[in-house]
Amino acid sequence: MRKVVIVDDEIWIRRGLIQSIPWDRFGFRLVGEAGDGEEAHRIALAEKPDLLFLDMRMPGLDGKQLLGMLRRDLPDLLTIVVSGYSDYEYMKEAIRQKAFDYLLKPVKKDELVSVLERAVEKMKQQETKKSIGQFDSKEDWLQRILYHAVTDVEAREKEGEIPLPEGWSCGETYVMVGQRDTFRDGCESSNLVGQLRELLTRNQPFLFGGEWNFVVTTAPDANREFVIVIVGERLQQEEINKLSQIVQRTLKQEEIGSYSLGIGIKREDAQYLRRAYLEGGQALKKKRLGVLGTVLWADNDMSKQRVNYPQEKENAFSPFPSNGQQGRGSARIRHAVCCN
Repeated sequence: MRKVVIVDDEIWIRRGLIQSIPWDRFGFRLVGEAGDGEEAHRIALAEKPDLLFLDMRMPGLDGKQLLGMLRRDLPDLLTIVVSGYSDYEYMKEAIRQKAFDYLLKPVKKDELVSVLERAVEKMKQQETKKSIGQFDSKEDWLQRILYHAVTDVEAREKEGEIPLPEGWSCGETYVMVGQRDTFRDGCESSNLVGQLRELLTRNQPFLFGGEWNFVVTTAPDANREFVIVIVGERLQQEEINKLSQIVQRTLKQEEIGSYSLGIGIKREDAQYLRRAYLEGGQALKKKRLGVLGTVLWADNDMSKQRVNYPQEKENAFSPFPSNGQQGRGSARIRHAVCCN
């Protein structure tokens, strides 16, 4: 829920705002009240609210001074100034300090709701912008680990000491490597990454109980490979299979192409992503000739795993028996087929 702080030296104004705000409708939660600027500044720094109602005329540290401090310390905070008709100079200062909006006392409920609707929309825009920035940061971070394993990184990986972004230091982890089944020139990796991000975000609430996170990247010097890293508290293999099918089916429907996926051994934490990435790539090397859209798993004890060969492309050459029996070969990889 989004956090709200109300600042006014008159308690009856604070009570009126609290009663007028549709808290549940907008997903707001009151985290603090203040009767003066100094107290408000302390609360804001401690709680880091998303929205702050501010009376401009207060004793001591007034609204003008507090606005400047908040703009410096909490630049993403939206401030709604609440003041009287006669406070024109305060209104000009609020505009100069880039307050989100200005409400006149006494506050009318319909005007309050209208301002809150616009404030929520502004917050969503800020969250989207921040999310895109985080995605780009994560992609750079992941590319450095997967594709630029210089000596110091490899040394730290052996000891499990690769620095990870916030939120990635615990939980189970899978690395999924996708490689195009047939060569197709001209595919733009940046577009592929964006489409995969959108797909995973759209399906996030429906897999693993909604409690998981992901990051997507592509090989820096090629367009035929993408990598998806998934982290969560409980990542069931059946759900990973379901996600793999969704990814493959969507890429086909969007005419991006047919991809096979290699999935590394599940890790109890995210410290060994490069190792899991290499396992996924090694699994893909076991793909049979003529097979499209397959999922291949690497396992801890590969020697005990059965091989369940996937369906093959119609009329494609296959050196293996087609009567349902398993051909000879490595029993180190398990196969699954994307449902079309």
